[in-house]
Amino acid sequence: MLPRIQDGDSLTIDVHPAPIRDGSIYVFILDDEWYVKRLYKQVDGSLLVRSDNGDGYKDILIPQERAAAIQIVGRVLAISGPAY
Repeated sequence: MLPRIQDGDSLTIDVHPAPIRDGSIYVFILDDEWYVKRLYKQVDGSLLVRSDNGDGYKDILIPQERAAAIQIVGRVLAISGPAY
């Protein structure tokens, strides 16, 4: 998620269940893999997963029938860098 999130940054996450806010950054689990990505709801009920650092990370479209397999851990509220 460079340049928005750098290696070693800390994330503050809202873990309360809520509808997905288009373009917000979420921590979620899909197929036993953890992700920190932007989520976008599509008209057909699918979800678009997008990285800020598009180089090497293509968008992922999760079809509506698989969208229920995503376990949302929470929405990222704040990002803070390491204190050096």
